[in-house]
Amino acid sequence: MSDVDTWNGTPGTPWPVAEVDFDALRWAARPVVLLADDRQALEAQLSQLADRSAELVDRDMVVVVDTDPDGGLARRREIEPDGPSLVLLGKDGGVKHVEALPCDLDALFALIDSMPMRRREAQ
Repeated sequence: MSDVDTWNGTPGTPWPVAEVDFDALRWAARPVVLLADDRQALEAQLSQLADRSAELVDRDMVVVVDTDPDGGLARRREIEPDGPSLVLLGKDGGVKHVEALPCDLDALFALIDSMPMRRREAQ
């Protein structure tokens, strides 16, 4: 995925981590990365995210799936997940939040909405 227009046309659609150019998303999107090799945990979280795709779009979020939690994004970002996890990256590319799956989406959206950049966007 090389640009924001690609993911923006398919809100809530998960992208494999290997297809995501995180540099292209910098300052344009908030990637939410699901680190899970547990199919059941992954599918449950993906279903919840898909049900709230309008809220993902409103917050410029893109869903990314990494089924190699010990080797893919986790290793590159020095994240040590304790089982299936959700990792929120900010628009600046930094890790903002790590939480075990299933993630409480209301709490996640509240966290994003409390961030200074998001508050400026909402004005």
